[in-house]
Amino acid sequence: MSDKPALPPGSRVWPCLGTLILLAVCGYYGFGALNRTGLPARQGFATVLDKAYYPPGTSYQTLNIGGRAFIRPYQTAEAYVLKLRLNGQETAGLVPKDFYETVATNTEVNVTYEVTRFTRKLLVVEVRPASAKGQN
Repeated sequence: MSDKPALPPGSRVWPCLGTLILLAVCGYYGFGALNRTGLPARQGFATVLDKAYYPPGTSYQTLNIGGRAFIRPYQTAEAYVLKLRLNGQETAGLVPKDFYETVATNTEVNVTYEVTRFTRKLLVVEVRPASAKGQN
């Protein structure tokens, strides 16, 4: 006879459930890593569709800890963003303030970007003023 007491039937599912949750979390982050790491940089021209400025400020996050609501403030940085059309897709890119002020909508800019492996999403790495189209 065994010296170990038998586990109640309901408690046998928890180790399996914990393992499944751990595998799901590892799979999610593993997919993200495979999708985004080591991508080749590409060059192209994009059209500026719109400009957006997000001023610095304070945002708030509500946390529920032990059944009580806590509000946590955090600082947000200012951001200068260009909405771009690149290869028939809309995307966005962060730019420095001086470039943001000089660029106008419906103009072309030179873009360094990456395309994710599985989701085919455009990730803008750098936005620069457009030079002559023949020189890349």
